[in-house]
Amino acid sequence: MPIAAPWLSHYDPDVPSSLAPYPHRTLVDYLADIARDPPKSPALLFKGATMTYGELDRLSDACAAALGRARHPARRTVGLLLPNCPQFFIAEFGAWKLGAIVAPLNPIYTEHELEGPIREHGRRDDRHADALLTRASRPSSGAPGCAA
Repeated sequence: MPIAAPWLSHYDPDVPSSLAPYPHRTLVDYLADIARDPPKSPALLFKGATMTYGELDRLSDACAAALGRARHPARRTVGLLLPNCPQFFIAEFGAWKLGAIVAPLNPIYTEHELEGPIREHGRRDDRHADALLTRASRPSSGAPGCAA
């Protein structure tokens, strides 16, 4: 009988092939739990600074609210054109809290390289994609935060 998942043959004998049954919880649920107790535990370490789970939860709530105010509909894709930094996680959790799908985009891509991924991620309104491509090709103002 052939193995449906050939990588399983490389697992150590004591490693299960599945972790099922999987909990009916999301990462947002786990963040909310750990943000309550203990909220001051470090969640992210970046360039010598620490962000706690409480801060990550609070800031991602604010990002979700900003996306909601921008009338970003739930279940739509949010493209994140950010490097590996705390703001990425804030925006990612914020989008997830809104019910959106996150599509990470590489910030070092050129405008041409971004065209395909942006269009492939289900953007139905090309005006938004064109605006993102135009903004992505300009230097950043350096302002932190969540923009819709």
